[in-house]
Amino acid sequence: MTITDWSGAAPGAVAELYARESQQWRDAFDWDTAAQWLEVETARTAWGLPGLLATDDAGQPVGWLFYLPGPSGAQLGGVSATTHTMTRALVAAFANREQGRTFAAFIPALSPGLEEALHLVGCETIPHLHLVASLDRLTQPPMTRPVDAGITLRPWRTGDDLVAAQVLLSSYARDDAALFAPTGAPDEWLTYVTNLVEQIGCGRFVPESSVVVERDGRPAGIALVTLVSGAMAHLAQIAVMRDAQGRGLGGALLDAALGAARAGGARAMSLLVSSKNKGAIALYRRYGFEPRGHFLEARGLASSSGPSDQVTPVG
Repeated sequence: MTITDWSGAAPGAVAELYARESQQWRDAFDWDTAAQWLEVETARTAWGLPGLLATDDAGQPVGWLFYLPGPSGAQLGGVSATTHTMTRALVAAFANREQGRTFAAFIPALSPGLEEALHLVGCETIPHLHLVASLDRLTQPPMTRPVDAGITLRPWRTGDDLVAAQVLLSSYARDDAALFAPTGAPDEWLTYVTNLVEQIGCGRFVPESSVVVERDGRPAGIALVTLVSGAMAHLAQIAVMRDAQGRGLGGALLDAALGAARAGGARAMSLLVSSKNKGAIALYRRYGFEPRGHFLEARGLASSSGPSDQVTPVG
């Protein structure tokens, strides 16, 4: 096996690998990612999105890795491999390129041995559970959960990006915010929300299923919902401002989002939650969410793990 820069790969050869990855996402998560891989391919060919390609002894492409370079370090965007050796080789070649620089990732654990490969190059990982609940069992229509006086629930409106950014800024501790806003700054949160609403990396945003909760006329929490396939909605964010927590608003938001997604035609809803967040996991389990795979949050300082003697690494 050989690892090379993927910039010279023929589009047709890479297309087969995208199709394989797309099928894996659908099988594991019922998530239609075909449009996302088209965007990745456009970025690869149009402006040189950096990445690596694994080829077998016959020179056929068999796996890939891509990442986004940045001033504070690289963001690993995806790893697609079919064997432990291939996964380790791709991650090791990436670490060789970025050696001594910080890097981060939030990617599904679909490639064999991915977590081990990340550990070998100096990365700490936190599993995030991918949970799914059927919406067919819901009996409560959207936005009817009783709440305290002064509390109202409303659908998402145009211009609520700033509202959502303010809620997320208030609700996330700085260490937990790094996954979405590297330094936790207000402009980073606004960029995150804008990307979530306008782009398709986390599915297509559905304003009709997204909810804002207000307390005495002021925003107090949000639930942002996307559609990741024809029947699968995804709870991309649910958050309550710090000074409004402990009042049951999280449950009210979840009720409303679940009901609105079902009213919009979704048959199930998925979400991602850190394995460290035991309280949230317990809440979601009470709503019928069950595990269906997991993603890995990863952070570290890239260090070489030494190439395998079966691998020709790229510089």
